[in-house]
This record gives sequence, structure tokens and C-alpha cells, in this order.
Amino acid sequence: MNILGMNTLGFISFILGLIAAVCIGIYTIPQLIMLLKTKDSSGISAPMFLILVIGDIFFIAQSSTTLINSIAQNDIKTWLTTLFPVLIANIVCTISGAITLTIKLLNQHKAKKLNLSEKEYCAQLSKKSNAKKSNKNK
Repeated sequence: MNILGMNTLGFISFILGLIAAVCIGIYTIPQLIMLLKTKDSSGISAPMFLILVIGDIFFIAQSSTTLINSIAQNDIKTWLTTLFPVLIANIVCTISGAITLTIKLLNQHKAKKLNLSEKEYCAQLSKKSNAKKSNKNK
């Protein structure tokens, strides 16, 4: 059986890779959505997100250099069926992870300037946000 120029096992491998790439690409998004809703970054580990973003940047670099090599060897199909899903997943993950990390670090910095703990600062942000929402509903 030949699907998209791949044998059956190659196609199954491609589909499994796509599913894995989607999961990897979106796994930081729920954290980001929660952070944007609650404004509370106190439970987020900055070192974890920093390591995640750095790792994703290296995966993007690796996928990109492999693409250049594949183009040079006229073997773009192999790259498209193996590393393209990983590249897209890592780009999405890098963006959402970098946004989460940025919000976390900004909240830490602002809390420190106000001589508050991050948790206290985030609680104030949440109260202000809820007050604005209730004023809009009136």
C-alpha cells in the first residue's frame, strides 16, 4: 500500500508523529490561558519554562539545519515526513512558553519593586481585573 508516497508503516509513523507533535505543541497553552485569566504566575516555575524555551530553540535550530541539509541532498520528502511536525510543534511551544516566562518574570520584577511577594502582587492584579469585569457588566 502506498499513501502519500509512503508505505503503510511509514504512513502510520507519520500519523503518530503528527499526533505527538500536536500534543507537544499545545501542552503549554492551557497554562498560558490560565495565567492570562487569573493573572497569577506565582505557581509557575521560571527555571522550568526557561529550560523549555531554550530546549525548543535548539530543536528549531536542529530541524532547520536538517532542512537545509535535506534540500542540498534533494531529500525534502524525508524532512517533511519526519521533522516538519516537530518543527511546528516546537515553534508553537516556544512562543507560548516564552510568553508565559515573560509574564512570570515581569510579575516577579513588579512585585519586588512594590516590596510584595509575587503571590501578593498577583492577588492584587486579580482583584483589579475582577473589578474591571464587574464594572463592565453594570
